[in-house]
Amino acid sequence: MRRLLMLLILGSVVSAIGLYLNVQAGAFASYSQAFGSGSWLGTTDAGLRQSYREIGLVCLWLGASLLAAVAWSWTILSYDLSGRSEIDGLLFRESPRRSHPKTRVSSH
Repeated sequence: MRRLLMLLILGSVVSAIGLYLNVQAGAFASYSQAFGSGSWLGTTDAGLRQSYREIGLVCLWLGASLLAAVAWSWTILSYDLSGRSEIDGLLFRESPRRSHPKTRVSSH
């Protein structure tokens, strides 16, 4: 598996975890207790809910930055899924001036 594809998967998973933590922060910070016969009382810890939201936002931003780095690599550097870059051919191609017959240095 290529590095960029692994980063794409990692960024997606971390973003999904961050989104889930952010949406379900209230449920994770709630405590339910039995209150009488058949009734339950639930309380939510506001500080714990805020902590879950902050952790979720950090995960969401980390995952989004990984996804942005992968998108930048694929678009700017023209990476395809095989991992080869089209820019490599541009960097190592001989310039037109050197390939012209009049500018070549003869060994005579």
